Amino acid sequence: MIYHLTTQTIWENAEKKGIYEVESILIEGFIHASKKHQVARSANVFFKDNHELFVLHIDENLLAAPLKYETATDTQDDFPHIYGSLNLDAVIKVEEITKNKDNLFQF
Repeated sequence: MIYHLTTQTIWENAEKKGIYEVESILIEGFIHASKKHQVARSANVFFKDNHELFVLHIDENLLAAPLKYETATDTQDDFPHIYGSLNLDAVIKVEEITKNKDNLFQF
């Protein structure tokens, strides 16, 4: 299982289109994802100004696009990257996460 952080608007647009695509595909060539232990840190670093987020639970065995684990230079941790659009049938659960009393996302 891998996880991807997104907003409600982006997720709803993907459901309407039938496929999930984000700007990072055009800029970096892939969709960022995380392993379970990386979700909260990623949310608090990259989405700190958001108040609500959605976490897509993705079955990597159902991905139509290639998946590669690559090392992030700032953390030296391997992160999953989806090299192409995310097919919606690979998303097995969509979960909303909110901030706690310390203003931090938890997962």
